[in-house]
Amino acid sequence: MAWTDPTQRSTGELITQSIYNTDIIDNLVYLIGAVEPDLTNRSGGAVEEGDVVIADPNNDNSFKTTTTASDEGVIGVVRESLANLETGRIAMAGIVVVKVQGNVTRGNFLVTSTTAGRAADGGTLRASATFARALTSYSGGGAGTVYALLLPGSGGAVPKNGVFYTTDSSVPAGYTEYTAARGRMIVGLPSGGTVAGTVGTALSNLENRTHTHVYTDVPQHRHAITVRANTPAGAPPAGSGNTGGPWTAYTEYEGVVSPSTQATNHMMPYIQLLAIKKS
Repeated sequence: MAWTDPTQRSTGELITQSIYNTDIIDNLVYLIGAVEPDLTNRSGGAVEEGDVVIADPNNDNSFKTTTTASDEGVIGVVRESLANLETGRIAMAGIVVVKVQGNVTRGNFLVTSTTAGRAADGGTLRASATFARALTSYSGGGAGTVYALLLPGSGGAVPKNGVFYTTDSSVPAGYTEYTAARGRMIVGLPSGGTVAGTVGTALSNLENRTHTHVYTDVPQHRHAITVRANTPAGAPPAGSGNTGGPWTAYTEYEGVVSPSTQATNHMMPYIQLLAIKKS
């Protein structure tokens, strides 16, 4: 069926209510077909309304279910019961009933679960595997359903292996913790550098690390000091330029300066966040 533009009818043609209604209905059916196309079930078994499906890579205009968590091949949700190899409607946009496995929080994104046809709570971060956003919650555990808004095109802006930080304390679905970043600052890779290379020892939890400086610029040495007295005995120190008296025999007071160390703390203020990587 093709789009029927009422303005393209013949000049002078009388547009009756019946013709107008027919055009509207035909166009609505066309639009519905664009967001709920008829596809063939090749899952190997029957599917029901609410089942989450992915594109069948081996057959045209076909779908199947998946048991892969956070599968990126989701195309939509089944709208009616279909036997294997039967053709029927698959919703690709709009608000639909979605089967879920496990609890789901309203407002969180949905991803596929390891149970065929069912979604799981994908957390608050949109990723390339998210295909819908839950509009209702489910807290019964196990199998349930929620209403969800399908996200045409799905996916997010985070490429596979992309790393960023989150204030969440747990890793959201579709991601793994990037453990190499624990206690470390991340810097840009120089030309020809080693990807994910590390230097130094990572910080421990809330560590305020100090370091020491060893002062060796002044080597160990002695200072000789001449003391003037009120008795006429003795003579002025050689080279003093002072021929007057009185002087005592001068005494050397020895001061010894040795290398030393000093603890220093120049840690910049920091905040700890969870580093995660797109799976």
